[in-house]
Amino acid sequence: MDIEKLTLSKPKKSINSTYVCRPTEPLEIKIKNAHVISNADNVVHIKASKSTYDSLASLSERIIEIVKENCTKWFNTSMSDDLIEEYFCYPIVYSNKHGDLIRLKLSDEPLNVVAPPKQRTNVSLTLENIRIFKQKFVMEWHIDCSTPDSDAEISEDDTDEIDIPFDEIKETYHSKLQDRISELQDRLDQLLHLQERLNSSDESTLPKICDSIDIFVSDLSF
Repeated sequence: MDIEKLTLSKPKKSINSTYVCRPTEPLEIKIKNAHVISNADNVVHIKASKSTYDSLASLSERIIEIVKENCTKWFNTSMSDDLIEEYFCYPIVYSNKHGDLIRLKLSDEPLNVVAPPKQRTNVSLTLENIRIFKQKFVMEWHIDCSTPDSDAEISEDDTDEIDIPFDEIKETYHSKLQDRISELQDRLDQLLHLQERLNSSDESTLPKICDSIDIFVSDLSF
């Protein structure tokens, strides 16, 4: 499907006070000889060719354009173009160790990929949803992986070479876990604080506290 012709359905309310809209026609992106860098919490990081990054950048621009055009009609409220761009979760992120990576949120079951960091993988991406939160919206994907033909010729544009020593991999993931633990501890503290506010609320303060809880819980889902 031509990215420029992409259209989205009207958002429908989903779980956790989110809304979901879907492509009106299937949109698939195939990546040859990619590297799956990490795969945890239904989020996958992939190293791929420049042409893949360009395709996802064009897709991001198209989705932002559609939301700008339909925001008032969909949600009965206006939103500035700058705010829409700020709320959009771009799929291209930068890593000090790996450079530009593709960050993908899975729409369904976790990706079953356990491969050495140097092993290449053919990846097929299917855009399933655009999930809209109160202050962000993100693409959700279905991903299939397959092992490339060992005899296939690999061009320079297929992907960038990555050489990751074993010790560096352990150090990277140790640091990632520690960051995640700290983040979860902070969020737990915030949840406990919200619980205290809820317990001490009265009729006048309860609606505001409930709104705060809804916003915080919806942000926890990504």
